[in-house]
Amino acid sequence: MLGTGRHWRGTDSRGTSFESLDHISLGVIARTFPLSAVRAALVATGKESVRQRDLPAQVVVCYVTTLALSMQSSYRKVLRCLIEGMHWLDRSSTIKVAGKSGIFQARTRLGWVSMRALHDAAVKQIVQKTTKGAWYRDWRLVSLEGCRPRRR
Repeated sequence: MLGTGRHWRGTDSRGTSFESLDHISLGVIARTFPLSAVRAALVATGKESVRQRDLPAQVVVCYVTTLALSMQSSYRKVLRCLIEGMHWLDRSSTIKVAGKSGIFQARTRLGWVSMRALHDAAVKQIVQKTTKGAWYRDWRLVSLEGCRPRRR
């Protein structure tokens, strides 16, 4: 692996190159949404995996979250990087990269309700009514970083 400050490049087990940011996102997701919270959200919404599939429900949750962090990458590349990260964490992992239809079916099975339950369990408001600079009259101020208006 080539080190360049905080950012490095390497190759996965198949010889495909990747950047450190591809694998760091898995750590960020695992820290923000622990596996116990993911499983609890799946159980609460009745979407837990009944049988072992190529893409278990908890992997699909991590995948959908990783997609949001890697919008510039293809679906399969994101899934491949996620699975490589999981193999790195647990060598006994048997998850495989699915094809386009497998990814579509897994995301359809999961639906949005489980993601909403996970969001509601993990995301909490951190500002109070007394927080200076967080409010304009009765409106809470929100900033979106990294967004730009779409040109027509």
